[in-house]
Amino acid sequence: MKINRYMKKSVISIHSDQSVADAICLFVANPIGMLPVIDANSHLVGILALNDILHLVMPDSLDLVGDLDFLHDLGATENTSPTVEEFHQPVSNLMSEPVSAEIDFTLFHAAAIMTKHQIHDLPVVNHSGRLVGLLSHVDVGRGLISRWHTVSHKNRQT
Repeated sequence: MKINRYMKKSVISIHSDQSVADAICLFVANPIGMLPVIDANSHLVGILALNDILHLVMPDSLDLVGDLDFLHDLGATENTSPTVEEFHQPVSNLMSEPVSAEIDFTLFHAAAIMTKHQIHDLPVVNHSGRLVGLLSHVDVGRGLISRWHTVSHKNRQT
């Protein structure tokens, strides 16, 4: 089962030279957790996760705490926001290396990539690296179990 049948073809992305403020606007306006970062030719050059933005205001000391269950309120920390400089920096400063699938990969191959990299959304590129879609873990799961549903439905009828 090829991923092009299940992927979203309309993808919200951001250019590598756009600002973190632009990315924040996209995250606020859309129910997404990741933005594929593209160049002027729509080639995938990176990934910007919502967590990359949130990390701008997370206290460094949280990395030192092994068990966060006892923290019920971080007080003033929850009201912090990025600095003016952080807002205006290009997303290329925060993005991570791109992880993607090619358009002719199978759903199982995509699932393996997502599992290996512990991600829930996977950009899909054509053979020249141009962004053409986005596949979520829900898309993969629905695609894989859709065949099971057909088989189980036939078995119930016999």
